[in-house]
Amino acid sequence: MSTTEDLVALWRVVAEAGGVDSYVQQQLVERGFLVDRRDTDRMSKAELGHYKKELKAEAAERRKLKAEAWAAYRSSHIVHIGEGVWWNDAATMDRWDLDEPEARAAENELPRIDGPTDLAEALGLTIGQLRWLSYHREAARSVHYVRFTIPKRDGSERPIWAPMPKLKEAQRWILRNVVEHLPVHGA
Repeated sequence: MSTTEDLVALWRVVAEAGGVDSYVQQQLVERGFLVDRRDTDRMSKAELGHYKKELKAEAAERRKLKAEAWAAYRSSHIVHIGEGVWWNDAATMDRWDLDEPEARAAENELPRIDGPTDLAEALGLTIGQLRWLSYHREAARSVHYVRFTIPKRDGSERPIWAPMPKLKEAQRWILRNVVEHLPVHGA
């Protein structure tokens, strides 16, 4: 499982199975790794050794399946975008949310974006690319801006930070499709 499409497809299977634990349990049964738990008090040493090997094989397969499911989850969700910044998939309202957000969005002719998947699709990005673009600077391995300087009249230099093309394209889409449609407050 390495390509993004494979991981997204795997996440769909995991979600249809009812979550990670249900998926792992189903896969253990299908692959023949699930061991029936038995009382070990009456087992001979040979039986106990064989039973322990089966349990170890099940545990290893369980870890492998959970790691695959986690990779699949990350391919379809934002999860973490910097130090202290975590994405929450819960659709709960917070104190900054407006009443009737769908009606307000339609009134302002805003695109329907219900989550990061919709935003990534609208921007023409994958979830991974969206996560990369939204990473906080303190946590990012690379910066999404090119830095250069221009001379000032007094002889000193003015630092300029310009967004890289991918970020600039995303910023322009957000400007044209979201920000320009929002009403301006009179103050």
